[in-house]
Amino acid sequence: MISLQTAVLFSLPSYHRGDKRTRQKMSFFGFCSAGGFLPITGRLSLTARRLSSKIGAEERRPQAAGRSGITVKRNYQAEMEAEIERLGGRRPALLLHSCCGPCSSAVLERLTAHFRVTVLYYNPNIEPEEEYRHRLAEQERLLSLLPGEIPLLNCAYDHEAFSAFAEAMADCPEGGDRCLACFALRLNETARRAAENGFEYFTTTLSVSPHKNAEAVNRIGEEAGRKAGVRYLMADFKKKDGYLRSLQLSREYGLYRQDYCGCLYSRRTL
Repeated sequence: MISLQTAVLFSLPSYHRGDKRTRQKMSFFGFCSAGGFLPITGRLSLTARRLSSKIGAEERRPQAAGRSGITVKRNYQAEMEAEIERLGGRRPALLLHSCCGPCSSAVLERLTAHFRVTVLYYNPNIEPEEEYRHRLAEQERLLSLLPGEIPLLNCAYDHEAFSAFAEAMADCPEGGDRCLACFALRLNETARRAAENGFEYFTTTLSVSPHKNAEAVNRIGEEAGRKAGVRYLMADFKKKDGYLRSLQLSREYGLYRQDYCGCLYSRRTL
């Protein structure tokens, strides 16, 4: 299982391989953790023993033990359905982080019946800026075509927030620590804005993609919500043919479907 403790700088080989300038830059910016930005000092204050213990506790917490003592993987789709059932017909306000229009299409179809949804388009990982603007325009176009009124909270293009840590993690494989840090960057910001604007819930479209680790996304979102004081809606939107539905809706609305996740590192894998 990939560790979510991406904030622990000294566990990353790229730090030790880097030159002095790289290490200074990484120490200045800090790394994005599941709970926000963790400032990094120049001391190896986190020993391997403490790190292992902390990761073990984090990985055990979200799982339940069955009768045989074997840990049972969480069913995030079932958790979402149970949470909706507890609403009893109430439609609370939810801030939805959207990575792009196509991914949000099926998610919005599923959520708007139960929540008053506002979309947050915060994706500083996307580059170049022209691509960011193109995807944002498609998000806006989709919202204009869907039934009902779904507000959009736009954000300034702030690629530096991503590149501050991503450049030092350039050698990480797609789906590895760099991606987890990117999830945390976006979900922490979503949780912060949800708290500031009085939303009861927040969640993200990220789990609709078969290329995204739903367990990692949900753990990061849950921790971001805990720290911000806002409920994170657990979900695995690819379940029950969610991803296939997003493909169908993308064709129906003629949406632009990009061929890479967002950052140029993901584009290298094509």
